[in-house]
Amino acid sequence: MEEALKSKILRDGRSGLIQSQVTAMQIARFGFKENKGILDTLRGMVDQILPKGTTQLYGKPIEPFLEHHLMVVQEDSFSVRDFLDFIQEDAEVVKVSPGQYFDPWYQKFKEVSLNHKEEEELLKGNKEYRNLIKEYREGILLFSLMNEVVWQKALTDSVGQLTYYSDHRDRYQWPERIPALKVKMAKTGPFPKVWEFLKDEEYDQTLKPKLEDRFLNDRPSLFDTEEGIYVIEEDSVLKKLDVNIKHHEVTVDQGVVFFVLGDIIPAGPMKFEETKGKVIQDYQEHLNKELVKNLRIKYSIQINEDEKKRISEMVVKG
Repeated sequence: MEEALKSKILRDGRSGLIQSQVTAMQIARFGFKENKGILDTLRGMVDQILPKGTTQLYGKPIEPFLEHHLMVVQEDSFSVRDFLDFIQEDAEVVKVSPGQYFDPWYQKFKEVSLNHKEEEELLKGNKEYRNLIKEYREGILLFSLMNEVVWQKALTDSVGQLTYYSDHRDRYQWPERIPALKVKMAKTGPFPKVWEFLKDEEYDQTLKPKLEDRFLNDRPSLFDTEEGIYVIEEDSVLKKLDVNIKHHEVTVDQGVVFFVLGDIIPAGPMKFEETKGKVIQDYQEHLNKELVKNLRIKYSIQINEDEKKRISEMVVKG
């Protein structure tokens, strides 16, 4: 129930007590001070102006006070302009009441500023936290780099895709294939009539609709059909058949399947559209290798072979 209880606590108004305690400790630790005179002046102005829109805040009534300091956190001073910019960014969730806009926004501004200061202090004094932030930052940078020069480039660079396909055409070859119509019969039904009809027909694209019109109008569940061009060696049934014979009746999984085969399509090159997905995948791998290659040229790598050997021996013994 831990997660459910945490969720309830965070939604409860009393959770604000936790934040209040944290803020109070931060105020004491970071020598927080605020300009009471400016706060009182600003409160009435913001409460009147903010309902009209955030851009109105920079108008004539407040303009003379924009560069006045509003509060200080250790050595960092925050001006009225900083506070108004914070409101305009609207990056925080702030609950306000009618006619009372200033205090909720100022409280949130104060909390965020103190939290930023605490993060700075953690970065300076907490090695574990500093390493964690460094790991996240470098991970994001690496992701951005890979996304820009490898993943997205492979997906969107149509000229590069075609060039890679042309330069490596030998990789994209069809083995022998054959067009076929497969007719999987229901458990019961007039098998002989369907078979008699099929074995008198040659395969072409009109055969499937002709077959369905002949038999499925009266019995729509009599059979299922499947039509396509199949790689002979990749089809578990076709690779066992003599594909030079055009009609076959086969028992598959205790059911009867009729095959009508077309002419064998010899092995040959794939069209770009037929293998675009594989080209993009290979092009992506190519771009990744090029990136690593260029990084190796730009940044020399030196390996301490003695230390590498020592660690290797420790791993083997461990």
